[in-house]
Amino acid sequence: MTRKFLFAILVVLLITNITTIAVWQWDRSDIVAPADDLNVPVDTKEPVATIDNEEITYQQWTSNLQNTYGKKLLKAMIDRQVVDRLSEQEGIEINDKVIDREVSLLYTIQGILTNEEASTLEENWRADISHRIRLEELLTKDIQIDESEIKSYYEQYKENYDLPESIQISDILVNNMETANKVISELESGAAFASLAREYSEDIDTRNQGGYKGYYNSPGEYYDLAQAMEEETYSEPFDTNEGIAIIYVHRKLPAISLNYDELRNHLKRELALEQLDQVVSADLLWENYDIKWMYGNN
Repeated sequence: MTRKFLFAILVVLLITNITTIAVWQWDRSDIVAPADDLNVPVDTKEPVATIDNEEITYQQWTSNLQNTYGKKLLKAMIDRQVVDRLSEQEGIEINDKVIDREVSLLYTIQGILTNEEASTLEENWRADISHRIRLEELLTKDIQIDESEIKSYYEQYKENYDLPESIQISDILVNNMETANKVISELESGAAFASLAREYSEDIDTRNQGGYKGYYNSPGEYYDLAQAMEEETYSEPFDTNEGIAIIYVHRKLPAISLNYDELRNHLKRELALEQLDQVVSADLLWENYDIKWMYGNN
């Protein structure tokens, strides 16, 4: 994996953090707005918090949000619209498998997620990755790259673009079958795997994290068994070199393989970015539109 791609992942995470900040109301009307995380109504006439008898008003809260995040969030919203419009005009299309690959890599640097958390994160990731790729396409569209150079780059790095199946696993490791059967009995009664790992597991590296081991993507005892399991299921106890293990499969990420035709535009863009003598920013595209915003000149 290239340093450039690792940097791209960090950019995606940064953009996601910025764009998921709550959008506040710019006016001070009496409209009841939904709260960001709690999904309950907020009365703009009432304080949003009190400490003893001291109030934090809705106006103080939103003013703080505006002063702290306002310019960044508004700029991100403008950037999105600029890139969306120009991409449509230029007919830019992105191979879904390229996005799938980046999403899989982002999953592997996350911990355990609920289905709801994963769904929200993935939606944001896909939007951010798509935005970044389309921005890069727009900024590099006039840079010419020889076909032979693209093919040479592919031959050199093609193995980096194929991802094996990855399986997210937790384990409970115990010393004897009696304890293992007790764990299974409690799991069958509805006990949480993570809680039982903290109570019973002899795996000192993971028990305080509820047995979480991370993602496996190569042959071995855990990976081989997990391949035959469904997501959100646990195994029967089995012998390992370290004791008797029970594993839990949280998530499976499918293998992704990209051929030259599927990667060509992506590789051309990466090579073109190396020739770009400007920072990759949507600022460079604002001149295509008459943009006025409350913060003055960009």
